[in-house]
Amino acid sequence: MHGIFLGCDVAAGGPVSRGGIMLVSLKIPLSIRVLSFVILATEAAGAATYFVDYTNGNDSYSFEQAQDMATPWRTWENFQGSKGASFAPGDEILFKRGETWLCSEFGEPFKPSAMDSVTFGAYGTGPRPVFDANTDAEGTKVMKIGHNGAATNLVFENIEFANSVPTTTKGNLVTAHIACHHLTFRNCHFDATNMNNTDYANLNETLSTDADYLVVDKCSFYGEPPYNRHAAYAGGR
Repeated sequence: MHGIFLGCDVAAGGPVSRGGIMLVSLKIPLSIRVLSFVILATEAAGAATYFVDYTNGNDSYSFEQAQDMATPWRTWENFQGSKGASFAPGDEILFKRGETWLCSEFGEPFKPSAMDSVTFGAYGTGPRPVFDANTDAEGTKVMKIGHNGAATNLVFENIEFANSVPTTTKGNLVTAHIACHHLTFRNCHFDATNMNNTDYANLNETLSTDADYLVVDKCSFYGEPPYNRHAAYAGGR
């Protein structure tokens, strides 16, 4: 391991080199060390992981129950729109692999909003969880980020976004509101093959956003080419 190691309450005698690693001795008051420990412990204790299983879940489960894979939520009902404010920075919301969520069943797309520093990912084995619009309704098909309150520092990883119904209306697969920033998509798949309607070829986009600081890392895109206003690509397109 390479880096700088900080030793506490060691008489200052200048930097010491050991095995090519620079050791720096600092005298740190006990009060600061205790305070730092309390802060780190509080942050770690405040983070929670919630599970979502379309087949075996139940949205009536409490927040505490949903932190157990045996009693997961079924849909995004408990964190849709402004309900996202119930989650704390560092929380994870994991969707079961091999399951598919149809936006058409809920009458609207998934709307992660009013939250900060939350990760949406996958658990279990098998293919990525799929968010399927399954609709020809005009507008955003699958996911609208931050449309019910600014969403910042969100991470989406190992999720597939798709629309299994051929599109005859204009719209986007995924959009993010201009009030959002620092959004990351990692190891996700965007399938917009059913959005290639020639009448709306220039209006149907896979990932459309005015949000600042967008990172797309090792994602794959099928169908309409993605459009991103402030995108920093760090992987496949």
